[in-house]
Amino acid sequence: MLLTSRGGRVGFCDSWLKRRQKKGNRMDKRKIWFVLIITFLFLVKLGSQSFAGDNARSRATLSGLRGVHVKVERLRSEIVKDGLTRQQKEDVKQKLNSAGIKILSDTEGLRQFANPYLYVNPSISKTKAGLYLCFITVEFVQDVRLVRNRSILRPAPTWSVGVEGAIYKNFAEKVRNHIKDLMDRFIKAYLSVNPR
Repeated sequence: MLLTSRGGRVGFCDSWLKRRQKKGNRMDKRKIWFVLIITFLFLVKLGSQSFAGDNARSRATLSGLRGVHVKVERLRSEIVKDGLTRQQKEDVKQKLNSAGIKILSDTEGLRQFANPYLYVNPSISKTKAGLYLCFITVEFVQDVRLVRNRSILRPAPTWSVGVEGAIYKNFAEKVRNHIKDLMDRFIKAYLSVNPR
């Protein structure tokens, strides 16, 4: 972009101003949305680096469990209005039941050593353009001790998978399918170290 100096003021070049007036605000909005989406996906990728992952080491942290206590993050009301129901917890429990994995009640979950639970978080935002930005995670969280200071005990994900993306059409169906796929990965990991 060229800058010119006029009467002590720095302003944009005349030709650039004329082009901008012809294009109008539509191009500016497209650029803004593009930058926002790219920024969101970059931050999501950056955040996903802290995942425990799904590998032999993370699967070993699932060994010896007698069942699973389930927590599902609530959806925002605007997302529910657009067709995604609040039935994710029931869907998750149904998947676990069909795989033969015992579901622990809230009381049973609190009695478990290390307070383990399966955490499902469908984080969804809707843009003004009607695009749904999704970051869906399934994590197994339990208390862990810090190696350098054994007195510090904190909950942390020891196994996790996630998916992120932008959805325009049929978002409710696609989100439910993503959750089911992630649950299939959890079930496979769980059964690999807790065979029936």
